[in-house]
Amino acid sequence: MTDLGEVKYLLGCSIQRDRKNGTIFVHQHKYATKVTNRFSDFIPYPIATPADQNVKLSVSSQPATEADKDAIKSYPYREAVGSIMYLMVGTRPDMAFYMREVSQFLANPGMEHWNAVVRGLKYLAGTKDYGICLGGSQEVTPENLPERLTATVILTMPTTPTRDARLEDIPISWLSRKHHTVVLSTTEAEYIALCHCMQEMIFLKLLLRELGFATTQPKAAIKSAITPSCTGSRSTFMSVTVLCKKSRATRILRCLL
Repeated sequence: MTDLGEVKYLLGCSIQRDRKNGTIFVHQHKYATKVTNRFSDFIPYPIATPADQNVKLSVSSQPATEADKDAIKSYPYREAVGSIMYLMVGTRPDMAFYMREVSQFLANPGMEHWNAVVRGLKYLAGTKDYGICLGGSQEVTPENLPERLTATVILTMPTTPTRDARLEDIPISWLSRKHHTVVLSTTEAEYIALCHCMQEMIFLKLLLRELGFATTQPKAAIKSAITPSCTGSRSTFMSVTVLCKKSRATRILRCLL
């Protein structure tokens, strides 16, 4: 093994260390520039958002005739989606929901789907400098680090949860995808999304423990979660039946509650 010094570029990610402020900025500007140059013919100008909230992509927009399918083949749909996917996985959690939308139609995309991909390319053209800044102003110790691990679950629609886990308000794990099972209500969808989020949080807490950081239990939250006056019997029953069908999910629920 050879010591090549301080890492500055790894797997398409540029790493900039600011020792004075105690931060590390990880970005993919070089790769993003390469992607936008590759698809420059479809990017007349940059825009501020990756997706249009008024446009709902669906299978009804897929081409039905062979002529329409042949026409869409002239557009690099899969190539563009795959290129942006690498950015999203690396340093761009802001494009997670957008990628979940456009990646559903790789087999048979239509013009409406292609226009959505082009919008993402326009957004990328104006945000090539975006990345993740690690570190900050507060001192991190083995005692207070686990307490700063938080997670947020956003349910944009009954079957589409978006999860964002943060450490020191820095995104370290993110995901946006549909449920693998059929849900019968919004409440059931929320419980399933919460279960998946708990799985990720437990993994992250175990990882911190392996690294030597102590973990604490939120006693107030645990008490409010198991107190009958705080949680209705109907919701409690659903959490048990939906989340605890598998033994692993049961252990997760017992661990947190």
